[in-house]
Amino acid sequence: MECTVLRPIARGGFEISARGSLASSQRRHCATGPPTSLNAGGGDISLTAGGAVVQVAGVITGDLLELLGASASYNLGTVTNDVNTITANTGALTLVDADDLTVGTSAGATGITSSGAVSLTVSGDDAILSVNESISGVGTITLVAD
Repeated sequence: MECTVLRPIARGGFEISARGSLASSQRRHCATGPPTSLNAGGGDISLTAGGAVVQVAGVITGDLLELLGASASYNLGTVTNDVNTITANTGALTLVDADDLTVGTSAGATGITSSGAVSLTVSGDDAILSVNESISGVGTITLVAD
């Protein structure tokens, strides 16, 4: 697996590109392996992968999360993840978020386009899942606000 921080992106975020699979439980910086947590504060996070991205620990925090890679799949299931907006153009996608989440627009994607199933879950008191752009998937699309 090869993983590189490509460049800073707008609003203090960062972009990560990987060939192969990323596992967020590895405890090294992305230059030698993926980070444990991705914290962009109020900035944006853009992930591009060519394989499976599985979050088994850590937290993803940022304003916007952009997930790219036609052959990638993303399983980001930590209940303390906290992003405000999600966009994707990828394979199967699972995202769990700690509070409100909006399906929106980024530079690389509008809404969510998936060649697999899509599952979005928001939790917490009065959590709201807003779909401002389209979600399309080949498999089941599951939206949960609990």
